[in-house]
Amino acid sequence: MNRRELLKSGALTVTGPDGRFSFGSVPSGARIVVRASGFAEKTQPAEAPAPKTLEKPVEPPKPLGPEQPFPWAEFVANMKTSSPGAHSILGKCDYSFDGATLTIFAGKPFTKKQLDKSLPAMQAVLENVGVQDGVITVLETAKPSDDSAIAAALDIMGGGEEVAL
Repeated sequence: MNRRELLKSGALTVTGPDGRFSFGSVPSGARIVVRASGFAEKTQPAEAPAPKTLEKPVEPPKPLGPEQPFPWAEFVANMKTSSPGAHSILGKCDYSFDGATLTIFAGKPFTKKQLDKSLPAMQAVLENVGVQDGVITVLETAKPSDDSAIAAALDIMGGGEEVAL
């Protein structure tokens, strides 16, 4: 076979300008011959790459029990890879969790809008931390106080936020 016939059959591959080349498939027993015109030639058997295997099997997350606290720090940390913008916003938000619904208190309409864009990523991370079939609700308000006296005072004053000093 001449060079043109080898190229058409796929048995001969010419490199690109950067010197790289690739094959669609490698027949068993094939050999690779690399020639640098006027310089050198190298021949070696062609081997198909071994299939990649995971080092250890991926275990599904353990579901949270009803008495377990929600792993907020883990949830926020896992958001860093899937949605860095939401990760930085979530670090400043408050939350509550009732066992099935994660309520995030954004504090401002703009912050809620930004978090709403990341709801699919947050849902995936929620499942990764062990909450299967959980619901995420993002509110634009601040988290109400857990202390009923402070909550009543804030209501009388027309709103506000509790600040820890």
